[in-house]
Amino acid sequence: YFLMIMIPAVMVPMLLHIYMLNDLNLEMPSVQAQDFFQQQHKRGQMELQRNISEQCWRTCPQRINKIYFQHGMAGLGDRLTVIDNLAQIAGYLCAILEVPPPSKMLALIHNNGNRVSENVKWLDFRNLTFLQDDSQAVRGLDASFSEDFDASPVYKEENFPGWLHIVSGKSDSKGLLEDFIRLQEFSMLQGADARTGFIWEIHTTFYESGLFDRLLPPPSAQVQELPGYEDKMLPELQTYYYFHPEEAHTHKRRCTYTNNNPMQLQPTSMALLREALKERVRMNGLTNSIYGFLHIRRGDAIAECDTRIEVIDYFLKCSLNGTETQGKNITLLLGSDEMNTTYREKVMKLQDGFPHVSILDADSLTLEVIKEAATSGLIDASAGLENNNFYNYEVQRTLKRDSIDKFSSVFLDKHRKNCNKCTRLVDHFPSVWKKERD
Repeated sequence: YFLMIMIPAVMVPMLLHIYMLNDLNLEMPSVQAQDFFQQQHKRGQMELQRNISEQCWRTCPQRINKIYFQHGMAGLGDRLTVIDNLAQIAGYLCAILEVPPPSKMLALIHNNGNRVSENVKWLDFRNLTFLQDDSQAVRGLDASFSEDFDASPVYKEENFPGWLHIVSGKSDSKGLLEDFIRLQEFSMLQGADARTGFIWEIHTTFYESGLFDRLLPPPSAQVQELPGYEDKMLPELQTYYYFHPEEAHTHKRRCTYTNNNPMQLQPTSMALLREALKERVRMNGLTNSIYGFLHIRRGDAIAECDTRIEVIDYFLKCSLNGTETQGKNITLLLGSDEMNTTYREKVMKLQDGFPHVSILDADSLTLEVIKEAATSGLIDASAGLENNNFYNYEVQRTLKRDSIDKFSSVFLDKHRKNCNKCTRLVDHFPSVWKKERD
C-alpha cells in the first residue's frame, strides 16, 4: 500500500496492466513495458505542466450544463473530430458533452456492414479529459438512455424544469453560432451554486452549421466587465483552420480545454495493445530492419486505383529498387481492407523477389493481439472489439504515418488519393537511408 502511494496517480492503472502481460501472451517484456510507460508518463507530465503554466481556461465551479450531439452516422475520425470541437466548447461553457454510444454514431459501411456492439464505449477510443480537473469531458450515454437518440428533443422537458433548453436543428434555432452566442451569455451569468442550467441539443449537420464561419465571438460588453472574465478564455476549435487555413499562423491561438497530448489521449489498454503489436512485429520481422507500412485500399476505391496483383508486383519492384544496396533489411506491414485471403497471400508472396524484404500481414497481427487481450481480460470481451474495424484501425495506427512514436520509417500507398505507379523509397525517404548508413 505504501509503495502504491509513491507511484504517481496517473501511472497506477498503467502499471496494474503491466502485471497482466505475462497472462496475455503479448510477447512484451515487462521491463520494456515499464520503460515505455515511464517515458509516456514523463512526456504527459511535461505537457500537463506546460498547459498549467499557460493556464487560459475558464474555471468552472461545477458542470451541470449539458451539450448533446447526434446527427446520423459517420466514420470514427469524423465523429471524434466533432467530439473534440464540442468538448472545447463544453469546457468553456462549464458543461459536459453527452453523446450516444458508438453503436449509434459509427457508420455500418466502415465496419463490414455491421453495427458495433452496444458494449463498446467512447473510452475504448479516447481518454478525453478537462485540463482544469482531469474529469472526463465526454459522457457516452448508455444504449438504454433513449429509444431514439435522433429524437428531437432527446431530453424530456419535465425532467429538467426551469432549465434553458435549446435544440439546434429545429425551426426556432438560428444556427449553431447564434445558439452558442446565446448560451455563452447564459453560462457567464450563471451563479456558482446554480441548481438549473442549460441543455443544448444539436441535431444538425456539424461542419456546415455556420459554427466555423468566423472565430467564436466574445460575450457582450456587460459580461466582459464581470470579474474574472478574460478574452483568452475563448475556446480553440481546430476545425476552424480547416475552413480558414490562411489564418492558421496569422493570429494568437485560443484556449484548449482538454488534454491534447497524444500519449495521454490513448486509453491505457490501447497503449498496451499498440506496444504489444510493435513487439509482435519486431519478433516476426527481419533482423537489422527498418519498418514500412504498405497500404492497399480495395473496396470502394477499387475502380479508382488499379490494385491487381500484377500492378502491385510492378509497384513493389519499382519502389524497392535501390534499397538492396542500403545495408538494411526492410519489413513491410500490409494493411488493407481486402478480405480475400488469396489476394493477401499473393501480395505477401511478392517478397520472394527481394532477399532483404519481408511482408507481414499487419491486419492479422493486430487481430491476434486484440483477441489475446479480450481473452485475458485486458479489454471487455463482450464488446467484440476483435470484430470492430474502428478499434482495429486505432490499434494499428501505431504502425502508420500518423503514429505517435514514428515506428515505421517508410510508406507505400495504393489508394484513391495516392495511386502512383511507383514510389521509389530511396528517393522519397532519403533521410532514412542516410541515417541508417551513418
